[in-house]
Amino acid sequence: MFPKHKVLSSQIQSLKAAIHAVESVMPEEALIGAWTKSAHKLWVKRLRRTSSLADILQVLADFVGAINVDWLYECSVQQVSYNVVQEIIVSFSSLPQTTSAVALWLVKLDSLIAPYLERVHPGKKQEISVRGRRAPKHQVFLRS
Repeated sequence: MFPKHKVLSSQIQSLKAAIHAVESVMPEEALIGAWTKSAHKLWVKRLRRTSSLADILQVLADFVGAINVDWLYECSVQQVSYNVVQEIIVSFSSLPQTTSAVALWLVKLDSLIAPYLERVHPGKKQEISVRGRRAPKHQVFLRS
């Protein structure tokens, strides 16, 4: 029917949605200065075009490289040890190339940023406006 259209697996579609949801709620100070509006728009286009796990990992690596690690330490409510933050950032490069491993990594990142977002927007888990755009109306945080 549509020879040029590739049907993506539900796992790939879910990963793409989760990655975009996490990125969309990150405040400006959570990302380094190089993550400009134009760089962000290009990144979103690249994410939308991904069709394989290898593509997703390349796009996700750019996002990880733009995360301000100091902000991750500061945003946590509890005393998150240096090792926890380092594990999330450093472990990304050695992450097994499976959808499950990427999903688990996203949950860990979400668990670091969720307390900050809950403090900044108490009781509000949907329609969080960040950097002039709206997060998806479905659940923003990956954990319940």
